[in-house]
Amino acid sequence: MDVNLVTPHAVYNYGALLQAYGLRECLTGMGYDVSVYDFPLRKESRPHGLHEWMHVVLSKCCRALHRKSLREGDRAFDRFIEQFPLNQEANSPLYLVGSDQVWNPYNIDSVFSLEFTAPESRRASYAASMGISRIPEEFHSRFSSFLAGIESLSVREPEAAKAIRELTGRDCGVHIDPSFLLSAQQWRSVEQPLPIEEPYILVYALHMPKHLNQVVKECKKKYGCKVVLIDRRGYLNHLIACDIAVRNAGPREFLWLIDHARCVVTTSFHGTAFSTIFHKEFFSLVNPAAPSRINNLLNILQLSQRGLGGAEVPDLPEISYQTVDERIRREVDKSKQYLRNVAGEVMTQ
Repeated sequence: MDVNLVTPHAVYNYGALLQAYGLRECLTGMGYDVSVYDFPLRKESRPHGLHEWMHVVLSKCCRALHRKSLREGDRAFDRFIEQFPLNQEANSPLYLVGSDQVWNPYNIDSVFSLEFTAPESRRASYAASMGISRIPEEFHSRFSSFLAGIESLSVREPEAAKAIRELTGRDCGVHIDPSFLLSAQQWRSVEQPLPIEEPYILVYALHMPKHLNQVVKECKKKYGCKVVLIDRRGYLNHLIACDIAVRNAGPREFLWLIDHARCVVTTSFHGTAFSTIFHKEFFSLVNPAAPSRINNLLNILQLSQRGLGGAEVPDLPEISYQTVDERIRREVDKSKQYLRNVAGEVMTQ
């Protein structure tokens, strides 16, 4: 096995699975034999405080209420996860950790330091994300030690690269999320359709800003079509105004829903990423607790006006995707060259 990817791959999360798929397919297309390292996921910690307990109880009740459709979605995730070639080798020529929030100091797993690998293996990262803009001082010593064994460093956000350089004194590249390493046509070959008539506005929310419903209402007024909500929690339709709640979408259906939407309203990084890949009109509601992830992407693509911090939906012209695609192409070319350099060094040894 030439390359062993170390990334979350067995989770019911659209972005985590699709970025892993994108990186694997990209490297496979370059001629490398690629697998995904099969590591045990940590058990979730017990909820703390009344708010978290109420969320758990509500989630369980809603999952019971919508058991059939949510289980159908679970099975769609399982089928997607099963396609990844897995292994637990500790001596592959190259271990590549990333992308997603694998280096978030508040929720870090030692497996993402690649310390388990054999001494002769090469260790590198690709577009790893910390999820935050700076490394808190209390994590400096641990984080510096955590990164010590990784020979080539690559992150997704410039702020993360700056923080790592300041902490370790080492060079750290900035590269685009793996979802962009595949073309829209390649992603379309993965899609699975759902029986939903077009046109529609798609809403995909990972957090709940107070002004989300107002933005959805303004978009519905502007585009004059129904609202489709991705609701994998089972209760979001009670919080977000919609005409149709979709609870059975796996990663393939997620791609189809974005690709066929008239407009996308999202609070998700990967909801934003795939909206641009599929040339959608979209608005991203940026989480003030972790703004860098979406803001950096929008800045790179010069689409910062599509990031909303309030309820007002600006009257913007349709996105000129010819120029956006050119910016994406430059970032993808740079990223693929980094991957060739890292993998090529191993393959020539």
